[in-house]
Amino acid sequence: MKEKSVDNAIIVFQENVKISPNNANNWDSLGEAYLINGDKGNALKSYQKALALDPNSESAKAMIQKLETIK
Repeated sequence: MKEKSVDNAIIVFQENVKISPNNANNWDSLGEAYLINGDKGNALKSYQKALALDPNSESAKAMIQKLETIK
C-alpha cells in the first residue's frame, strides 16, 4: 500500500471500530493497517482487542506473537 492509502485505510478502520466496537474483524483490520504503517504499538493493541473479542482468532494470535517478539 502507498503511504497515503494506508493513512486513509487507518481512518476508515478507526471509524469502523467506533461504529462496531465489538467486531473483532474491524480491530484485526485496523491492526493490519497500523502494522503496514510501521505503528507496532497501536497494531499490537488492535490485535489484542480483536483477540479479546474473538479468542479463536488465529490471525490475531499469530500477529500478537510476532509483534511481541519484535518489540
